[in-house]
Amino acid sequence: MHAGAGQTVLYDIGRAGSQRSFAAAAPLRVPLGSAPGVTLVVNGRATPLPPLPAGQSVARFTIAADGSLR
Repeated sequence: MHAGAGQTVLYDIGRAGSQRSFAAAAPLRVPLGSAPGVTLVVNGRATPLPPLPAGQSVARFTIAADGSLR
């Protein structure tokens, strides 16, 4: 995950059942592997992931300052 100025905020391979919490300046560019098994919470709200292209398991999106995904 990369913050607005390009700095890496998080680079990790999570294990099943693990959680990651952090604060960073938006926008955040997020590549998320094994996306179907992930629950995303942004600013305390459960946030649905964008639809994945057919046959893909990696979601790529941006989290804007208002918490919306693009």
